[in-house]
Amino acid sequence: MENKLSDRAQAAIKSALATKGPRKGLLLSSSPKPDTDAYAAWSALMMRCNCFKVGMGNMIRLSWNPELKALHDEIDSWFESLPRNTQHSLTVGLDKDRLALQTLGAW
Repeated sequence: MENKLSDRAQAAIKSALATKGPRKGLLLSSSPKPDTDAYAAWSALMMRCNCFKVGMGNMIRLSWNPELKALHDEIDSWFESLPRNTQHSLTVGLDKDRLALQTLGAW
């Protein structure tokens, strides 16, 4: 059963997506400013889509802020609760490089 996201988590995900240009609707190509909700959402989703783009520093920084860590964990558990086919569609669809890397055998 799919978990429901809080309003804060929904807003954070929305702010972690590009709003214009050819990448509109995809995750931002680099992480948003640290210590923001968008940063936590971007990290949670990018860890699922293309973990190669998430640095160790991102995860350490999140562990320093309990509020952002909780937001990250909420988004991650929501993603995990989605049906497998939806997870796959989001994984491939939110990052422009994921499909190419998957085709090359990185996953």
